[in-house]
Amino acid sequence: MSTAPREALTARLLGALLLVAFIGGAVWAAWVHSGVPDEVAAHVPAGVLFLETGRFAGGLGNPPLGQLWVGWPATLDPTYELFEDRGLFGSRLAVTALALLGAVVLWRWTRVLAGEVAGLGALLFLATSPTYTAHAALATLDVPLATLSVASIACAHAAVRTGRWGWFALLGAALGAASATKGVGLALFPLIGLQWSLTPGGFWRSAPDAGRRLGCGLLLVALIAFGVVHAAYGFVPLTRGEWIPSDWVDAMAKKFMHGSTSGHHAYLLGEYSSHGWWTYFPIAIAVKSPLSLLAAACVGALAVVRDRALRVWLGLPILVFFGLAVVSSVNIGVRHLLPMYPFLFAVAGVGLAGLAHRARPAAWLLVAVQVAVAIGSAPHGLAYFNVFGGGATGGHEVLVDSNYDWGQHDDALRTYLEGSPGPVAIDVDPLVPRSGRIIVGASALYGLLGSGADAYPWLRDLEPTARIEDTWFEFDVPPERASSGTPPRRARAERVALARHVLRARTLSAATSNPRFALDVAVACYAVLEYQCALDMARDVLRKRPRHRGAFWLASELTARRRLGVLRFEGREYLDGFEPLEPADAWLAPETVAALAAQVGAVDEIARLQRALGFPARDARARE
Repeated sequence: MSTAPREALTARLLGALLLVAFIGGAVWAAWVHSGVPDEVAAHVPAGVLFLETGRFAGGLGNPPLGQLWVGWPATLDPTYELFEDRGLFGSRLAVTALALLGAVVLWRWTRVLAGEVAGLGALLFLATSPTYTAHAALATLDVPLATLSVASIACAHAAVRTGRWGWFALLGAALGAASATKGVGLALFPLIGLQWSLTPGGFWRSAPDAGRRLGCGLLLVALIAFGVVHAAYGFVPLTRGEWIPSDWVDAMAKKFMHGSTSGHHAYLLGEYSSHGWWTYFPIAIAVKSPLSLLAAACVGALAVVRDRALRVWLGLPILVFFGLAVVSSVNIGVRHLLPMYPFLFAVAGVGLAGLAHRARPAAWLLVAVQVAVAIGSAPHGLAYFNVFGGGATGGHEVLVDSNYDWGQHDDALRTYLEGSPGPVAIDVDPLVPRSGRIIVGASALYGLLGSGADAYPWLRDLEPTARIEDTWFEFDVPPERASSGTPPRRARAERVALARHVLRARTLSAATSNPRFALDVAVACYAVLEYQCALDMARDVLRKRPRHRGAFWLASELTARRRLGVLRFEGREYLDGFEPLEPADAWLAPETVAALAAQVGAVDEIARLQRALGFPARDARARE
């Protein structure tokens, strides 16, 4: 056998081995991790509701295609329940399958761009990236969008080189799918247009019928992308005469407003903000990427700068996706940069190929470090931080949320408590000091979506007595730190009285078929901290009206906040569910309801419920 075929066979075998390792790591993580907020509270239930009813309630304001993809396996699982951490494994495997497709595309395309070694290098860095593997194991939309992004640009590259209709058709399908998955997918249209305009060797510069072929190719791309977006909505908008789905336009507008103005509560290096920092994503990449990846990418960047084709096809996507993330006011995770990551892996692959040519020992050292990082962090790559970020034990001081603690270790906590029984309080009220055995998750400890810098001041200076998978902290709080004043918020007598009144309204709601009344009860339950009632009522509304966005938002918000540990828990309620409260035997007088609502800060919600009940709603504020 000649040298060239032998090398090609070796490359294919190594590539197959890397793909197997990647899938093995993702499946392992998918199996051991608990559900995280976005999959439990939004994407999977939205997809399931749409598939079962044909009506889309909108999960976190995203278009439906990605949620349909993660929802269909859940419809086949008899254990799945809306907004519950059950039946997620199949949905996670659906994302892993897309991640595998993206890995194959990246490997083959980088090989075309920069050679065999660069292609293998790109695949190596993807398959051994703790962050990318972790998100490839979750039923969320970030890795699907990353796959569709690299597939779109790879198809665009092939179309501009060959002018073949098949590549234009695949490009249209990929662009349509990306646009119907997340709003960022829209950025691919101008990006690819810019790449084509900067490509010197496009087929239209030499083919005799290039102008006609290019025009027909662009029309084909537009028609197929248009069809895919409408197909994601079941072609229902077309039946209403909407050439552009109004729900899709609404989703794009909401995402733009969320990213540009409204923002999201975030944490970085001890600071809090609702509008983010321009330094957030540079820091996130620096501390959550293996140093071997960063080193190879720096070497590769030098080659990319010198090569026009690499600048256009690898450099531009990195700049565009990175720029969109930096200007966004939503800073909640490096996962929002995942569409950029395949191109970063490709640049690192180019760098590895250069080192293999000029300094082979250095190349092998980077490979060894990268593989060691992947093995050492598996299957908990979601909490991976490099040495400059403090590692898995100290990364919470830099970033939390989906960068570190996303509720993925709840099952590990449950297992730990089975082996260490006894009284325990989990994610209790952060403003009310308690004594005894206290366990708090990292995101809750730092006040994410909750009290912010004011959260748990009575724990911050204590050394934890144990760490559960690094993201849960156990403390033994001495009695002198316990509060001697206000009792826990959920135990206050006025709140209990009002909650029992609201639960009496729930029994009336069960005898009616009015979803609006049921939602009023759900909102009131949420306001008086009867969380299980609120979730059950929101589910009831969704069973009757699957497209009811108010009910979906309430159930989603409640589930996400519960998974992040920011509700008012007592004892083991975080793991075992909320203690039920019996409803009252009789209605409270409207004046009593108004007074109680003012004391517990639920005036508007309770007034809305009183109106729905037909009682006169007394405005407590008017008497103050």
